[in-house]
Amino acid sequence: MRAIQSLLSSGSRKNTRVGVGRLILASAAFVLVGGSAHESLAQSLPTVLFSNLAGDPSLAVPVEVGGSPLNFSNFVRPYVSPNGAHWAMVAGSPGSASRNILLVGPTSGLGAGGNAGAFASTRAVIVAGQPAPGDPPWVNGEVFETIRRNLSVNNAGQVAFSANTSNVTSADEVVVRMGPLMPGEPPAFTLVAREGSPAFGLGGDGVTFGATLDSVSMTHGGVVSFYSTLGGTTTALNTAIWFGETLVARKGETVPGGQVDDPGAVINELRDTRYYRSADGTRWVEGVTLATDASRDRAIVVDGEVVMQEGSILSGSGFDFPIGTHSSGGIGETNMGMDGSWFVRGVNSAINQYWVTRNGSTVATVGDPLTPCDFEHWSIRPFTPAVYFTSIGNGVGDYIVGGASDVFDERLSGVLVLNGRSVVLRSNDPVDLDGDGIAEPNVFIRNFFFDDAALTPDLKLLVVVNLKDELDVQIGKALLIKQLTRPCMADMNADGVIDLADLLDFLSGWGTNLGQVGECLDGDANGDGVVDLADLLDFLGQWSPALGGGCPPPN
Repeated sequence: MRAIQSLLSSGSRKNTRVGVGRLILASAAFVLVGGSAHESLAQSLPTVLFSNLAGDPSLAVPVEVGGSPLNFSNFVRPYVSPNGAHWAMVAGSPGSASRNILLVGPTSGLGAGGNAGAFASTRAVIVAGQPAPGDPPWVNGEVFETIRRNLSVNNAGQVAFSANTSNVTSADEVVVRMGPLMPGEPPAFTLVAREGSPAFGLGGDGVTFGATLDSVSMTHGGVVSFYSTLGGTTTALNTAIWFGETLVARKGETVPGGQVDDPGAVINELRDTRYYRSADGTRWVEGVTLATDASRDRAIVVDGEVVMQEGSILSGSGFDFPIGTHSSGGIGETNMGMDGSWFVRGVNSAINQYWVTRNGSTVATVGDPLTPCDFEHWSIRPFTPAVYFTSIGNGVGDYIVGGASDVFDERLSGVLVLNGRSVVLRSNDPVDLDGDGIAEPNVFIRNFFFDDAALTPDLKLLVVVNLKDELDVQIGKALLIKQLTRPCMADMNADGVIDLADLLDFLSGWGTNLGQVGECLDGDANGDGVVDLADLLDFLGQWSPALGGGCPPPN
C-alpha cells in the first residue's frame, strides 16, 4: 500500500493531491493493526545494519575481544566522508561506557545483504579497555575508555576524534587522528593534543589543554580542528578553538564582527559541541555567548562574523518576531557540512515560531507545508524529541530536515524531509531487518534522535532510530541505511528516472490548466500561481538535460 508517504515523496503537485482522502482512510486503517502505510514510490526500505535487538545477528560487533563475541548496546551519530566513500561512528557495548566502540569502514559494503554486508566491511578499530591496534603514542599502557560522539572522516579514510583514556586524570583527555585503514594492517594513530600539554600558541604563557577536548573536525589533508578548555589561566580566558595549531578564537579575547548592539563585545563563552570546520579548512561555525546583555548574548559566528543573535530578527527571514532568549529555546543546535554549508535550528520569541536555516536561508518553519502544496505541516508535537531535531547536508547541495508533522496520527509525526520536497522516512515506517528487501511484520521505527544521521553524495541515508513492535512497545535501537532518490520537478512520477513518462505527465496537467490562475495547479512548474509558457520552458529546462538519468543535485 502506498499512502501518505508516496504522496509526500513526489515532487509533483499532481501526485500530492490525487486521491488524498481515499488514501488517508486506507492509511488509517492499516495503522490500526500496528503497521505503516508509508512507503515511497522510489525509495528503498530502510535496512538495519546494526542493532541492540536481543538474539538478532545485527547485535554482534564486527570484532572478537578475548575470544568472546561482543554485542552492541547503543549508537550515536554516524559520519561520512565528503566523497561518501568512508563512514565512522561511535557505539556502545553492555557493561561498559555508553560510547566505547569506534566503528570504521567503507560505505560500499553497506546496505547489500543487510547486516551481513555491514559486518563484513566494518571494523571495530577501538574497543574501550582493550589495547588499540597498531602503534599508538600512548604512555603508561593507557587504553581508551570513552570516545566522544563528535568526530570526522576525510576522503582519505582518516578518522579524527577525541576520547578519555585510562591515563592519570590530569592527562587522560586526548585528540587523535587515525588511519587510513589498510587491508590486513592495523591502523596508525597520531596524537594531536593531550590534556595537560602546552596549548598551541599559548604554551609560552604556561597555558595547557584542559579537561574537555571536543568538536573534532578534519580537512582533506588531515589537519584537525577542535575545542578545548584551558588550564593554567583564569576562568575569563579558559576556552578556545583551534585549526591545526592555529588559535581561531579564545574566550575573553576574540571579538567577532557583525554584532547587533555592541561591536566590541568579546566572546564570553565558546560552546564545546558547536564548533565545526569545512573539509577544505576555509570555513567554520561556532555557537558562542557574547559579553553583552543577557537577552542578546547567544549568537552564531561563521568565519568570524556574527550571522544571528538572540533578540534580533533572523536576517532575510521576513519574520516579525526576534529570535528568542536562551531560556525559551532561542538559538538551538548548530551544524556544518564538510562543504561549508551551515545549519542552525531555533525559535522566535513569544510565539513558538520554530525554524531551520541553511546558509542563512530559512528552509523550514512551523506552520509551513512539509513540501510544496502538501497537506501536512511542520508542527509542535509531544511525541518527537523537538519540533526540529535534525538538519544535515551531504556536500553536493542535498539536505535533510527532521521534525514533527501535524499528521492525524501522533505515531506518524516524526519525519525526515529531503531538499524540502520529499518525505523520505517517518516514524512508524516498517524496516527490513535481514536485508532481504521485505519489510518485517513486527518491526517499525518508533522515533529519531538529535542529528544522529548522515547523508552521502549518492543519497545513502544513515540514521539512528528507536525500534518498536506492532503493539507500539519499544524493542531496541538501530543504525539504519536507506537509499534515497533525489526529488525534482522533472521527475513527475517520482520513480527516480527522468524519461518520456515524466514529460507526458507534465504536459497533461499543463495542457489542462493552461491560462489558469491559482495555487498548486498541475502544470505550474515554477510555482508562481499561473500556468503559462514559462512553466513549459522551465520544465523542459530541467527535463531535457536530465533525460535518461536521475534528478541532478540542487544548487
